[in-house]
Order: sequence, then C-alpha cells, then structure tokens
Amino acid sequence: MTKRSSPKHSSKYYRRSAPAQRIPSFAELPDRLTWAEAQHYLCLGKEAFANRLKRGDIPFTRFGRAYRIAKESLRPTSGGTR
Repeated sequence: MTKRSSPKHSSKYYRRSAPAQRIPSFAELPDRLTWAEAQHYLCLGKEAFANRLKRGDIPFTRFGRAYRIAKESLRPTSGGTR
C-alpha cells in the first residue's frame, strides 16, 4: 500500500473562522459591557483594544480580574453610522 498524503488545504492546516456576528446598535447594548462585548462593538482587535484601555481612551472599572466598560463611554460621536 502506498501512503496517501493529505492536501495542505485540509482543515488540519487551516483554522476555520467563526461565523460573522451582527454588531448590535448602541440602544441594544447592556449598561455595563464586558471586555469582549466592548471589543466586538468597537470592531477592534485584542491589542488595539488593550492599548486604548491603557492610554485611558476608554474609561473602565475593574471588579477583581474582570473589566467592565460603561455603555456611555462608548457613545458614538457625530457622524457615526450606529
């Protein structure tokens, strides 16, 4: 028997991306957002979001190890589409 090699385009080599999620409107957001919720709403990557928190661009509150971001701190400015 000959050994059959799998093609490089199989799912073994490439990570499947998660299905795209709809970005909620500002009115649909909870009063306090988790790190992931705020990051998703602002369409930022992990590092970009962390940098904005460190710079103080986005005010937050810590409860132990958890971050909570107030909904009002993410309010869209004029000219926004959301």
